[in-house]
Amino acid sequence: MTLRNFHLFFVVMLFSLFFDLKDSRGNSKVLIQAIKSANHIILLRHSLAPGFGDPDNFKLNDCQTQRNLSKTGVKQAKDIGVFLRKNGIKNVKIFSSEWCRCKDTAKGLGLGNYKTLSLLNSFFAKQNNGPQQTIDLEKWINKLSLKSTTILVTHQVNITAFTGYYPSEGEMVLVRRLKIGKYSFIGSIKVEKLL
Repeated sequence: MTLRNFHLFFVVMLFSLFFDLKDSRGNSKVLIQAIKSANHIILLRHSLAPGFGDPDNFKLNDCQTQRNLSKTGVKQAKDIGVFLRKNGIKNVKIFSSEWCRCKDTAKGLGLGNYKTLSLLNSFFAKQNNGPQQTIDLEKWINKLSLKSTTILVTHQVNITAFTGYYPSEGEMVLVRRLKIGKYSFIGSIKVEKLL
C-alpha cells in the first residue's frame, strides 16, 4: 500500500465513524424530497474537466494553468441547475472550492451567486492535509443553519474523505446532518441520469 493510499484509507476509516451509511441512489424522488428538507447538504463534484490532478505549473488565481471544464462539463453544470429548478429547488446557498473548475461549475448551475471556501479546495497534491481539512470542513458544516438547500462544489478526494463514497464528475452526493458530528450518506444522483 502506497503512502497516498494509506492516507486515503485512514481518512475513509476515520469518517466511517461519523457516518451512518445508507444508499438511496435508486430512488430519486426520495433524494429530491431530502434535498428540499432541512439538515441536508449536496456535495457536488465539479463537472467534467479532462485530465488528472493538476498541472505542474498550477496557480490558484490563473485558470489557464488549471484543468478546466470541457464543453461537456459546461453543459453538465447547466443540466444540474435545470434539474434542480425543475424539481422546485431554487433558493440555495452555494459554496465552491477556489479551483476554476469548481467555480465554473457553481456559476454554470444558474442558481445564483456562490462564495468560495478554501476548506473545499482539493488536497489531492497534499494528501497529508486531508484528515485535518476534512475535520475542519465538518466543524464548519456543523455551524451552518441548513434551513435551505446548501450545495458545496468540490473535488472527488474531498467528497470521498468526507463520506467514503467515490463520485463521478458532476455527481451530486447527498448527506444528512443527524446531529453535531454525525452524518448520514443518503445517496447520489449522477449527471448523466438527470434529463
